[in-house]
Amino acid sequence: MIVGKNNIMIRPSADTTGSRFFYSGKDYGSESLVNPLTLILQGSFGILQLENRSKNPFDVPYESSWRNVWDNLTHPLRAIKDYGVRNFLLEQVVPFSVNTHQSYYWPNYTLHLIGGGMSYRMMHEWYEQHHYPGAAYWSLVTLGAYHLLNEVVENNNFQGNNVDPVADCFIFNPLGILLFSHDRIARFFSETLNLSDWSYQIGYDPVRRVLLNNGQNFMMRWRIPKSERWHLFYHFGNHGEMGFSFRRNGTDYWSVAAGFSSSRLFDAKNRQGILELTTQLVGSIGFFYDRDKSLLFSIQYVQKEQNALRINIYPGLVRLPVGNPGLFFTLDRDRRGSVGITFPFLPVQPGTRF
Repeated sequence: MIVGKNNIMIRPSADTTGSRFFYSGKDYGSESLVNPLTLILQGSFGILQLENRSKNPFDVPYESSWRNVWDNLTHPLRAIKDYGVRNFLLEQVVPFSVNTHQSYYWPNYTLHLIGGGMSYRMMHEWYEQHHYPGAAYWSLVTLGAYHLLNEVVENNNFQGNNVDPVADCFIFNPLGILLFSHDRIARFFSETLNLSDWSYQIGYDPVRRVLLNNGQNFMMRWRIPKSERWHLFYHFGNHGEMGFSFRRNGTDYWSVAAGFSSSRLFDAKNRQGILELTTQLVGSIGFFYDRDKSLLFSIQYVQKEQNALRINIYPGLVRLPVGNPGLFFTLDRDRRGSVGITFPFLPVQPGTRF
């Protein structure tokens, strides 16, 4: 479908190669790890990073959790009424509240609207570049699986009315797909804000059956007016760090940022006294090196026990005759950690916890 000068990609049709903004097939850095299965795993299990969630994906009660998510999605008005219409609008939709325990709209806008929309467009471009017929269909299927599994994993053992999947699945996820289906909007985020997927190198320890170094992250940077080298920089996922980027040459950037990261889940009461899950925030700082928006190296420190120190060396930073593997290393405050080696052809990387 064509409307004006913008390609409307949300309606699946015969594939035509359009503009590519978020995936160009780079064989180095974070972009070399982009593929549908990795996206689904990163987006779905990101909450397992939090301290009081099991890192074993097989510990999630999928059947009972799915029933509760489906019950809320098929009875959205009941869930909203129980939560309170005003509370739903002010806390989940309208970006007004500055209370960190009530600003649930923030991840809705950053991760579901912007991140989810960008992921849809990135997958569309990935399927096109890999010559899949019906790239729009495959991208919708991938994002659908990612978002539904994300809600199931986040729901976990909770039973009852829950407006979180209602806001995500009925407002922010579809709106993100619609927005990033337009070339003009995708171009603005890609070229003006330099939006990119900077997810970690997800690993798995088959002996302990735990995910390692998982998490979906994004980066945006905006060139400071009248400056050719300095940019404002924002790195976000289950965290948010603000800072600056310095352009070293035509393609390479150094970035440093500080902010807050989600540490653990705990119960809090909303305005109606209903218990709901929210997250504790702790300080975080990071240093990053990328080439043409594909992350090559990062080191991050977070004030929490699990993954306090996280180092990611992505494929291509060091070129070897036998290939270009990457490496990740995490360390807790009590000196427990994980290490893994990264290969771009694998959706999940081999690693071990120690």
